[in-house]
Amino acid sequence: MEVDHIGYLTKDINRSVIEFEKIGYKKTSDIYVDNKSEDGKKPRNTYLCFLENGHTKIELVSPINEDSVVFNTLKRQGEGPYHICYRVLNIEETMEEMKKDGWMTLKQPEKAIAFHNSRVVFMFKSGMGMVELVEINV
Repeated sequence: MEVDHIGYLTKDINRSVIEFEKIGYKKTSDIYVDNKSEDGKKPRNTYLCFLENGHTKIELVSPINEDSVVFNTLKRQGEGPYHICYRVLNIEETMEEMKKDGWMTLKQPEKAIAFHNSRVVFMFKSGMGMVELVEINV
């Protein structure tokens, strides 16, 4: 697995873009609005934006409203880094290997607008925290 980005939780995505640009990051995407519902699932209700500084990429994530999947996390832990995303070739195989090592799946894989509808999944392990896997096509 190779690191794709670090997820950074923020209350105000526009303010955070400005602050990260002050320290050398360049905005590499528009601000995505991720509020679509697929297959009857609850929408994520988040704003997303990617920035890069050299080889380091961050994803700013901000709740649209209190129904956002990240609202309670932001309320509980505040602004800052909250996940590392890894690129994988086969999301199911990687998930199964990680489960053997004590990781649990937080949600089943789903398409992500920020990755041009590539599938992503979030996993958690005590002592390691949360990671995101994004399936890449080669």
